[in-house]
Amino acid sequence: MRYDFVDLKIFLTLARTLNVTHTAEEVHLTTSAVSLRLKKFEDALGVQLFERGPRGLSMTAAGLALKPHAVAILGSLTSIETDLRGYQNPSADTISIATNTTGLQNIFCHAGRLFLHEHPVKLRILDMRSAAAVDAVLRGTVDLGFGLKTFADLHTDRLEVIPFMEDTLVCIIPESHPLADRDTLDYATVLQYDYLSLQEQTPLAKAMRERAQNRGFKFEPIVQLPNFDQMVRYVESGLGAAILPQSALREIAKFGDDEPRLTYRKIPLSDPFATRTLAFSLRKDGPNNERCRELIGVCRRVMGEQFLLPTADQKVDWSSKTPLSEPSS
Repeated sequence: MRYDFVDLKIFLTLARTLNVTHTAEEVHLTTSAVSLRLKKFEDALGVQLFERGPRGLSMTAAGLALKPHAVAILGSLTSIETDLRGYQNPSADTISIATNTTGLQNIFCHAGRLFLHEHPVKLRILDMRSAAAVDAVLRGTVDLGFGLKTFADLHTDRLEVIPFMEDTLVCIIPESHPLADRDTLDYATVLQYDYLSLQEQTPLAKAMRERAQNRGFKFEPIVQLPNFDQMVRYVESGLGAAILPQSALREIAKFGDDEPRLTYRKIPLSDPFATRTLAFSLRKDGPNNERCRELIGVCRRVMGEQFLLPTADQKVDWSSKTPLSEPSS
């Protein structure tokens, strides 16, 4: 049986689009190449994965059985690549950061641009779950970690933990949705309706999959998207529910007037995991700590005051146009 990871990626893309042309565009191959690779993949497996009909493709029972295994294999490959990237040796003028999805999409994508305009350095940003980000800081493979404060607090003997913001996960749904009249929602209820997700390899999607499985549900979003902006746009178009950080909603660009759009409702999640304190972590002896603190200052400048935690114990003018270093004490 011979096949490679490209075959698995083509298979999963076809399983989502059920369209050879759209799949070819996504994987940057010709339609004939996609069809040929699919045929060879099916021959190698000895099963038919898709039915070809006048209305396009549909998955066979064998294809449905293969799908979760393909997701797991590609997810493991992504994790391996992410972990090994952490062992690469960056140059001395590089700040390396390990961050969860909220930090990557809602904070560093904006603060990073501003920081680079003000500092002659390079940034290297890795997306990881919060626990993995803390481990990377402890191993010394990154300079700065960002994620759930609870994981960093386990290592205060070796880490400096800087609380940053309070954020909550909320559910957004079209106003016509059957759950739109609820004051709060729990995750198990949301899973019983059509819902959207970030792409499989993102830290938040992995966490939400585990939470679904812990509640006895399969994690089967109707579409998996690359960022929070696209999730909101899909909900605004009248599709299913989406769970995302409240901080993300402040950053979302709305559709133009020429786009089909519905308003949505934002409903708090009642699950304990929805309320989150996020923090930065640095090694107490980290060589890049001064620059990391300057970057944290820029992050505070770009994040709305409604999310930021107070810094009464830090005599730092975080709102200054030029970020200042924290006192060494």
